[in-house]
Amino acid sequence: MMASLSQLFFAKPATVPPEYQACQDFDKKLKAITKCKKGKYLPDESCPEEIDKQRQMLDATAISMKLKFGEVDMCERIRYCYECRHFKPDRSRHCSSCGFCVLKFDHHCPYVNACINFGNYKYFLNYIFYGSCFWLLAIIGEVYAVLIFFVNLDSTKQDGFANITQLFFALSIQFIPGKRVLLDLLQYHMSLVNCNETTCEQGKPPIFKGNNSTATYNTSVHQNRMSALGWGLWMFPVKTELLDGLHYPIFYTDASPGPKMVLRPTFKGGIRSDEL
Repeated sequence: MMASLSQLFFAKPATVPPEYQACQDFDKKLKAITKCKKGKYLPDESCPEEIDKQRQMLDATAISMKLKFGEVDMCERIRYCYECRHFKPDRSRHCSSCGFCVLKFDHHCPYVNACINFGNYKYFLNYIFYGSCFWLLAIIGEVYAVLIFFVNLDSTKQDGFANITQLFFALSIQFIPGKRVLLDLLQYHMSLVNCNETTCEQGKPPIFKGNNSTATYNTSVHQNRMSALGWGLWMFPVKTELLDGLHYPIFYTDASPGPKMVLRPTFKGGIRSDEL
């Protein structure tokens, strides 16, 4: 448990690599056709003409930089971070608490003061799993002590009543709803792992190219778990990831309209995305 927590504390956040960084000239031109209020750029408030220009600029620059994306924003534009000045890889988000974009952003956890993202999500799951086990073991130990007390009739001994009162008090504390929050959190995140979603994506589902409303990152339970936890050693806080955090398999139904993306292996053992 402590090893998982230490990894969670000290693991570096998975940030967007330099190859996604836009040049200063492109950034200025894009911001020139984007509405800005109080120093914050609001691309979603752009007029149709501005949206078309933004889309063309983003598409052309992404092609020249040899970048591929499956996700777009609600206006069918490639996602771009005006604060960090770079293209956003699929599933990445800008964390307002940290002030930069992270890969496969899940949420910002105030309890550990860190972004839960591609780089430390496995450690986060390890921590809440072992924390839940510790909570369950505490309950089992206290219930066992109460049962032993009554079986041995220790209430007849001196201070027996005081001891059993303390045990009942400790046991009652364990059943307070707030004490089992780690178990509830574990159940919730395992459901997310099984369907290959993040906390952020459950609240704001990703939008895929061509308005592919039926497209999803949910492929199969086993592949989803491998995508989140790696090739093995899921119970140990060690690096086992199979993906690079930049590209993810996308599942399309036969009825999916628009362009489709597929992942193919590279010579370096990584992955790239190509349009079908």
